[in-house]
Amino acid sequence: MTRIKLPPQARRTQFLDCAQALFFSRGYEAATVNDIIEMAGLSKGAFYHYFDSKEALLDALAERVAARVIEDAAPILEDPTLDALARLNAFIAQGAQWKIEQAPLLKAVFQAILRAENVLLNRRILATMGRVTIPVIVDMVREGVREGVFDPVSPTLLAEIFLNLGDGRMTVAVEAISAAERGDLDTATALLETRLQDEAAVLDRLLGVPPGSVRLVEPGFVRAILAVFA
Repeated sequence: MTRIKLPPQARRTQFLDCAQALFFSRGYEAATVNDIIEMAGLSKGAFYHYFDSKEALLDALAERVAARVIEDAAPILEDPTLDALARLNAFIAQGAQWKIEQAPLLKAVFQAILRAENVLLNRRILATMGRVTIPVIVDMVREGVREGVFDPVSPTLLAEIFLNLGDGRMTVAVEAISAAERGDLDTATALLETRLQDEAAVLDRLLGVPPGSVRLVEPGFVRAILAVFA
């Protein structure tokens, strides 16, 4: 068969798409570079032209995920009518809405990254998300400081805590998903909602804003997500 000639960016994207599919279906450790090359239908030389190793490919994949999050948030980040608190809450709300819309896909992704063989994949994605999103959150917090709304000890440290809370939330999410899969959606919802409300209360204190200012969860959000697992 004649190989279809693709432009350079399309070849790189094809490797990323195939890697994502294989990492999630087989696990990061089990999927080999040869597997990715075979699925992409491209040459080994083409692979190593774009990526030095499977680890470099994983980094690029994580960067793509993080970049899409920030790209989708651009209208919020650039909206001159929003103050810092409204911008932060809108940024959070947009992520929540995306999760609801993509819930079936997220179920597959979530189940994949929780597999033991995908621990490295999960950690690498979280670390890359941090590198990309921490500066964005820091800018929002500094904006709030200039407005006299936020009073954090350190904008950078607060941004790191914001992301690390999400990392720690994973254990509660696993427990909630297990309850949802058993058909106990009420218990599942209460578990995760309580965790998110507690996180929001912590962020209120760290930002120096009145209780209830930061909204990590809107009514119905948690139940809508967990219903996919029921």
